[in-house]
Amino acid sequence: MKNWKSLSILLLILSSSANAALINENFTATVLQGDFIGTVGNGSFAYDDSLISGIGNEFINISDGLTVNFTAFGQNFLESDDIQYTDTMPFPQLSFVDGVITELDFFVSEVDVWGVNDLGQPVIISKVLTNIDQGGVFNFSTLGITALSEGGYEGELFVNSDVSPIPVPGALWLFFSGLIGLAGFTKR
Repeated sequence: MKNWKSLSILLLILSSSANAALINENFTATVLQGDFIGTVGNGSFAYDDSLISGIGNEFINISDGLTVNFTAFGQNFLESDDIQYTDTMPFPQLSFVDGVITELDFFVSEVDVWGVNDLGQPVIISKVLTNIDQGGVFNFSTLGITALSEGGYEGELFVNSDVSPIPVPGALWLFFSGLIGLAGFTKR
């Protein structure tokens, strides 16, 4: 009888941990608007699916073991590059609705990001600032992602940049204004 109890307990322990699995997913994110339209970033994320029930809205973040590896602009970024990578604000974060992944909240910035606290006062919310090697880009983020039928996920890469238009050299302006002046002079 004692052996049956021990065997039952052992089987119960084994069956409860049998559903736990580390899930690795690949994703791409594409810039759909702005100065860097068409730029594509590729990455992967990993999480333990035993942490979700598949019912309602659920979240997995770095405190749950979420890892993120993302390459954009020829540079590699990890979950520790997220501006809110702290114990109190554990981002990045993976969101689920009824067991389906709907969002990867991953935000990298090389400048302070402002938000509003509970009292409505402006505060700096960034904790980790990461140098982004791409000239003009000062932050980027991924949000909503969609499962692909062939596997993996895709989403939009949002880029904030301060890329200014390429200036036309002053000599060209002088040259063309001279031509217009000559054309006006020859007609007289």
